[in-house]
Amino acid sequence: MSTLRPLLLAIALAGGGWLVPALASGDATTQYLVTFTTEPNEALITHALDVSARDVEVNATANVATIRLPETSSTNTALLAALPGVSSVEEDGPIQLFRTPNDPNVSSQSTALTQVGAYNAWDYVQGKTTATIAVLDTGIDGTHEDLTGKVVAGKNILTGAAISANSDSDDNGHGTNIAGVAAATGNNSVGIAGVDWNARLMPVKAFNSEGVATTSDIVDGISYAASNGATVIVMSFGRSTPSDALEAAINAAANQGILLVAASGNDGTGSVNYPAAYSNVIGVGAVDSSNNRASFSSYGPELDLVAPGVSVYTTADGGGYTSVSGTSLAAPFVAGAITVTKDFHSSAARAAVTSILQDTAATVSGMNGASRTDEYGHGLLNVGNAVTTAGSYSGTVTYWSSSDGAYTYPSLNDGETATLSIQYLNTGTSRWFPGLVNLGLVDTNFNYRFDSYQLASNWLSTNRLATLNEASVAPGETGSFTFTIRNPGGLAGGNYRLDVGLVADGITWFPRASHAYWDVTVPQAYAAQWVSQSPYPTLTDGQSTAFSIAYRNTGSATWTRGTVNLGTVDTNFRYRLDGYGLAHDWLSANRPAQLNESSVAPGAVGTFTFTVRNPGGLAGGNHRLDVGLVADGITWFSRASHAYWDITVPEAYSAQWLGQTIYPTLGSGEATYGSIQYRNTGSATWYQGTVNLGLVDTNYRYRLDSYELASNWLSGNRLATLTESAVAPGQVGTFTFRLANPGGLSTGNHRLDVGLVADGITWFSQATHAYWDVTVR
Repeated sequence: MSTLRPLLLAIALAGGGWLVPALASGDATTQYLVTFTTEPNEALITHALDVSARDVEVNATANVATIRLPETSSTNTALLAALPGVSSVEEDGPIQLFRTPNDPNVSSQSTALTQVGAYNAWDYVQGKTTATIAVLDTGIDGTHEDLTGKVVAGKNILTGAAISANSDSDDNGHGTNIAGVAAATGNNSVGIAGVDWNARLMPVKAFNSEGVATTSDIVDGISYAASNGATVIVMSFGRSTPSDALEAAINAAANQGILLVAASGNDGTGSVNYPAAYSNVIGVGAVDSSNNRASFSSYGPELDLVAPGVSVYTTADGGGYTSVSGTSLAAPFVAGAITVTKDFHSSAARAAVTSILQDTAATVSGMNGASRTDEYGHGLLNVGNAVTTAGSYSGTVTYWSSSDGAYTYPSLNDGETATLSIQYLNTGTSRWFPGLVNLGLVDTNFNYRFDSYQLASNWLSTNRLATLNEASVAPGETGSFTFTIRNPGGLAGGNYRLDVGLVADGITWFPRASHAYWDVTVPQAYAAQWVSQSPYPTLTDGQSTAFSIAYRNTGSATWTRGTVNLGTVDTNFRYRLDGYGLAHDWLSANRPAQLNESSVAPGAVGTFTFTVRNPGGLAGGNHRLDVGLVADGITWFSRASHAYWDITVPEAYSAQWLGQTIYPTLGSGEATYGSIQYRNTGSATWYQGTVNLGLVDTNYRYRLDSYELASNWLSGNRLATLTESAVAPGQVGTFTFRLANPGGLSTGNHRLDVGLVADGITWFSQATHAYWDVTVR
C-alpha cells in the first residue's frame, strides 16, 4: 500500500498559493470528481498532489477536474478538499442506461405519435436542420436508412476520438433507439418518423458496449455537446444519488441556453433519478398506450412531464426497427418536441420552451383533474398543443416610471438617456418567461409595428424594447420590463410618443389592455418662460422711460450676450424687424435690448433693459409694443417668449364736459347768453384765442358754418373763445356767447351743436360735444 507523507496540513507557498502534501508514487486506482468555484488550474493540481498530468483532466466548461489517486480513503478526500477553490469532492461512480427488455409484440408507432400530438404539430412545423439534438448515450448508427444524412460529427468520450458524420458509433443499440424517437427522418417513405423530422443528431458516446459510463464521462459529454452546437441534450440514464460535478456541468450548459432532458428512471419508485431530478433538467416519466403511468416509471416532485415509454417502435442499430420500453424512450419524445417547439416559437428562451411544454401538456385521467401530480408531472407531452396554443396571454399595466420618477414622462436633451420601467399583472392563463414575453413597439392606432413610432430609429436599438426581468411570472403575478432610450440629438423640440405593448413572440400580441405609452419631451435648445416685466407707462410728447423684462431659460442651450436678444414682433406674433404700432423713431433698432448678463445657463433667469421715448406728434391713445426673444442667426424663440407693453400717449387737446346753461326759449328779436365749462384733460395748456367753442353738426362732423340756424343767429362759426387767458391741464375753462332770435323762424325746437377746437391744430374728440335745444315761440 502506498504511504502518504505524514504532513497533512497545507503549507503556504512563498508566492501566496497553497501546497497540499504530495502523494507517494503508485498506480492510480481511485478516480475523483472535484468541483471548483472557478476554472481548475491543472499545473497547480499536479504540483500540489505530486501526480502526473495524465492523472488530472480538467473540464473548464463545468469547472470540474477528474483526478486519479492511488487509493480510496478519507485522507484522499481531505487532501483534495484542501486544494484552493474546491467546492466539493466525490468519487467518480457508474451510471446505468434505463431500458427494459424488448416487447416481442411490436406496437404501431402511430399510437405514441398520436399520444404526443405529433401529427397536429406537423401540420405547422416539422423541425429545422439548424437544430441539433445531442444524444449522450452509446453512440448512433448514422448509416441507418432513417438516420443517414442527419447525423453530424460527435465525440467518443471514452477514447477521446472524434466520431465522423453519418458513421456508426453505436456498439450497444440504446443510442440509436433514442435517436430514432427524437428525430428519425420524416416524410421519406422509409421506416418511421421522429418527432422532429429535420433536426440534426449529434452522437456523444459516453457509455461502453455494456451500457455503463462513469459520472466523469457524462460530465465531459455534457460539456462537449454544449460547446459544439447542441440545442438539446437528451440523457436516457441516471444514478440514484446526486453529484455536484454532474450538476455543475448541467448548470453550465443551461446557462448557455441549452435545454437538457433526462429519463426519470425505471425503478418504479417515488424517487426521480439524477440528472432528471435537477432543476435545470426536464425530467420525463413514461406512460403506456392508455396514458397510464408505466409500472416501471420512477416519479416524484421533480417530474416535469410524461411521454410514451411502453413498446415504443424505433430505429435499431445495424438497420431495421425494434420495439423498446423504458423511460429512456420517453425522454427523446420531449427532446424532439423541444426542437419542433423552438422551430415554431423561434425567439423563445429555454425557460419559455419548458413553460410552453408544461402549460400545454394534456391532463390524463390518472391526474384526477389536477394541474400537476408527482406521478405524471404537468401531464402528457402534447407537441401539437405546444405549437398551436399555449393558453391565453393578457396583461394590464399596474405601474410605470421613468428616470424622472414614478408615473412621469422623461425629458431628454441631445445625447441624454432615460431608463423606463413598466409592470404588468398577468391576467391570462399562461406563465410568462424571458425571451418569450417581450415588450414591443406599437403605434397610437394600436396597429402592431416593428419600427418605432414618432421616434427616430436610433432612439432604440430594437423593436423589442425589453424582455421580462423575472425568471417567470405565473397567472396572477406581476412582471416587469426595463429598458433605456437615448435622444440621438438633432431632433426638433416637442413631445415624441413611445407606444408599447406586450407580445408573446411566435404566438400572439397581447390585447390592447397591455398597451401603454410615454410622451418623451425634447426641450428646445432655445426656449424661455416669461418671469416679469416693468409696468405699462404713459408717455407725453418727448418723454422717455426705461423698460425691463426677465425670462427663465427653459431650453437646453446657454444664452450668451450678443446671441440672445430681445426683438420686436407684431401682435399676430409674426416675426418682424421693426416695431408694431410704433413709429420707427420710438426705438433706435429692431433689437431693443441685449442680455444684461454675459451668459444665462438653462434654469437661470436673464434680463433685458431698454429705453423708449415718445417722439411727439402722436395721436392720443394706447400704442402696443410687442417683443420676443431671438437667438440671432439661429432661431426665434416660440410664442411663449412673447410679451407686450401698452404705452399710453395722452391727447394734447382733450376735455371733459362739466356743465352748461339751461336750454333757452326765445321769441322774435329776443336774446340770451349761453355758457359751458370743460376740464382740460389733455397735455397742452389752453390759451385764449387758440382753444375756442365752435359749431358742429348733429352727426358730429366738424363744420365751419351753423347747423339749422340762420347765419345771423351767430356772428361766426366760432361761438366763443376762452374766458380765461390760459387753462393748464387739469384746470377748468369757460366759454360764454350771446344768442339772439332774428325773427321769422318757425316755432319749435332748434338744436345748436357745439364742440371744442384748437384752431390751426385739431378739433377735440367727440367727448367735448354738447348741444342746446332752443325753443322758438
